[in-house]
Amino acid sequence: SAASELSAALKDWREGRVDVVPEELHGVAFRSDLLETGGSVARVRAKPGKVGIRLLAHAPEFAGLPQLDTHGQRRVETLLSVLALAGPDGLREAECFERTYGFSYVAELHAGTFEVLLHRTRTSLGKLGQIEREDRALEGEADGRRLRLALEGDLLVVDPRVSLRTADRVLRLLAARGSASARDVARDLAISLRAAQGALSELSERQLCDRQKVGRNVAYVVEDTVFSEPSLRLRLDEVLG
Repeated sequence: SAASELSAALKDWREGRVDVVPEELHGVAFRSDLLETGGSVARVRAKPGKVGIRLLAHAPEFAGLPQLDTHGQRRVETLLSVLALAGPDGLREAECFERTYGFSYVAELHAGTFEVLLHRTRTSLGKLGQIEREDRALEGEADGRRLRLALEGDLLVVDPRVSLRTADRVLRLLAARGSASARDVARDLAISLRAAQGALSELSERQLCDRQKVGRNVAYVVEDTVFSEPSLRLRLDEVLG
């Protein structure tokens, strides 16, 4: 039924499997102040030894809980959200990277960048908790290095992946898919074709994606160099934090 589908969509969003706000929350989530700033509409409530849960930024469940101040470091917030939603079992390192950055992990290209992010995130956490790294290779698990969040108490973390800024959402979609047309973007993100075209044009002008002719159509492609070339990474971080 439609009701059960909406409930399933909301459950997937709350548990972090999808980042697009489900339609049933649109009237509640899209506040004017967030629309103006392109801010995140969501927080993750993290508890020691528990799987985190994602709720709207102004949900009553958040009243009185401390919110981590990362000084606007959106990538730090994303990593913490990913680990909080993963719970006490944590994630394999490569999977954690992919959920944080939105594209596949290649050790030769990304290991150094990820280590820097882990250091920044641990610094932001301070005495509130730790990011633990453990090796489960001895337990027979392939790619056994795992990361998990160990907290001293309850904590709220901003989840920047749930953003109202169209360019942010479009770039994440491109990073996940590799390439897409404006119509693909409009359909997958449930936005107008004009909004998709505007966001793609902005990203192309900033060299965050390439515009390529494919037959009669135009596709926008995110190349590996965007994530490995330092000057382009700086532009990328302006969008994704």
